[in-house]
Amino acid sequence: PEFAGKLNQFKNMNGGGTWTLTLFDDATDDGGTLNSWSLDILEDNTPDVSGANILFTTDFESGAAGFTHSGTADEWELGTPATIATTTVAGFTTANSGVNCWKTDLDNTYNISSDQTLQSPSIALPAGSSPLWLSWAMKYQMESATFDNFKVTVQQVGNPASAKTLFEWLGATQTATVGNPSLGIPQSAGWGTWFADVSSFAGQNIEFLVRLTSETS
Repeated sequence: PEFAGKLNQFKNMNGGGTWTLTLFDDATDDGGTLNSWSLDILEDNTPDVSGANILFTTDFESGAAGFTHSGTADEWELGTPATIATTTVAGFTTANSGVNCWKTDLDNTYNISSDQTLQSPSIALPAGSSPLWLSWAMKYQMESATFDNFKVTVQQVGNPASAKTLFEWLGATQTATVGNPSLGIPQSAGWGTWFADVSSFAGQNIEFLVRLTSETS
């Protein structure tokens, strides 16, 4: 991959299907030959939750399911994502299942100068139970973590000091400029399904939060 290659964007995605390798020659007056290539996919390490007692679940097909949102320049919206007509923004037109998901603006990019949080309702975890798994599906396209950030956390209700980070965006801007003449290609990650062990919160009421912050452009 090139310097800003982002193979980690495929993490936690289903590897099934057809994979395509596309080559771009960015420079003039030279040539090259691809002799071989291979694709290695790490084995699935998803926990076995068959037969598990489900404490809370939603796919948002029946509504917000108690999720709320707030913050500066907050534009979290529930519904079906619409196509954004730009060559630098990836197309988000599906939900993970059904037609509904939460997105930071269903028909545009997330706002500049924002600090916006999506928060679950309180979820009671039984005491003495282990393991306790939290699972969620997400898809994203972000500017460099130097400028913008998003983080997924879980915490005891009303106690930010107890927060445990489950995911944090640390990558480069999710676009690529390739070819000659140059072509801008938007990139995105997901839909991937993520799992986190939250057994340390047994016996407590927890809340799940997704927070996005952005700078001025």
